[in-house]
Amino acid sequence: MLGNKFAKATAAAAGLALTAGLVVAPASAATKEIVIWADDTRGKNLTALFAVNKNAAPGYKITVKAYSTFDALKEALDKSTAASGPDIIYGASDWTAANVKNGKFAPFTVTAAFKARYSKTDLDLVSRGGKLYGVPLDINAPALAYNSKLVTSKPQTFGEMVDFYLANKSKYDFGMCITDGGIAWAGHGLFSALGGGAYQFKNGAIDKTSPFDKTALTANIKKYILDSSGKSNGFLKNINGGLCKTQFAAGKVPFAIVGQWEISTYEAAKVRPTLLGVPGPTAGTAGKFLGGVSAAFLTSSAKAHGVEAGAKSLLTNWIGSTQGQLKYQQLEKRASAEKGAAKSQIGSWTKSFAQALSGNTIPEVGSVLGNNAGGSSYWEAAGNFWDAILSGKDVATEVDKFHTLLKKNLDAGAKDL
Repeated sequence: MLGNKFAKATAAAAGLALTAGLVVAPASAATKEIVIWADDTRGKNLTALFAVNKNAAPGYKITVKAYSTFDALKEALDKSTAASGPDIIYGASDWTAANVKNGKFAPFTVTAAFKARYSKTDLDLVSRGGKLYGVPLDINAPALAYNSKLVTSKPQTFGEMVDFYLANKSKYDFGMCITDGGIAWAGHGLFSALGGGAYQFKNGAIDKTSPFDKTALTANIKKYILDSSGKSNGFLKNINGGLCKTQFAAGKVPFAIVGQWEISTYEAAKVRPTLLGVPGPTAGTAGKFLGGVSAAFLTSSAKAHGVEAGAKSLLTNWIGSTQGQLKYQQLEKRASAEKGAAKSQIGSWTKSFAQALSGNTIPEVGSVLGNNAGGSSYWEAAGNFWDAILSGKDVATEVDKFHTLLKKNLDAGAKDL
């Protein structure tokens, strides 16, 4: 699911939130309130956005409630009722299937002109049964980065990255880590590059036969991630967040998987990483990141609160407009999903991410990724898999267990496609 993946760190205090009331029309007894929920970073930006765009929803007061983490936001949505839930929620495209099924998301109609401003792929990610449930906001996927002051030539294969690290091991704390987004989401590009994957896509559709090739993944892990004794060679570190980000910015780690939302961190550190997909075992191949879109969803709570018309108008006439998207992305600094806004984005970082991700993503399929028919979901199981591998457990056994779990999830989740 999407990170900060916004961020996939575990929420220590899932229910804590900061609320900011933003009046976008003169307050009166007749003024109704549209409540928007978001995670901490988007919530902060939405607060600033609507504070200076007071005509976004004429006649309505917009209240932004920002949860402490992305996980806390999702937990709050899961626990919400029609009465207690938000009217609009800023979340991830892989939330669509489950929340349409449980009735928490509500559909709305848009014009053909509106649809023309978005790619069909992005609209499909937030649609079910031909009905639209959200407005795509930005392309949400990380990319591999390397510090060009340390690594002077673009690696063409996974082996080249490992060889560079091993040849310079005394200079670095480890070879690769994930600065944000977690080993399951942000690390999928790495997993895929080595031959794995929560699932594969074939001819534009999810391949229901097998999540990945067990033989290839087992061989590549042994070759690139472990030493001759079966222990970690030090290249990959299963950490997420602050330590990796700090070490990468300080030049103590040559390769890292980074997110678009981290641009300011590296600019402040005067680091300009080079971005690319995670190269595979052979030149010209690359792993597939899970590439969903962030989206603003209409909820069934809007109708229960009597503000459905206003929430729909806010989504279609302002949030989903070219100007609305552009103003929002000036704060978020991500690649807009709206074509007009995307053309107007001139930041070199945004363009670099777009180039790095071109052809190197597969759609997030929430009904499969979140399915736990195998005992736990991909989101929950991925970290345990990598912990087992890096702690020296038998690779073939762990790969077989993970494959079995993911195949059961794929079989069950595919029924909801």
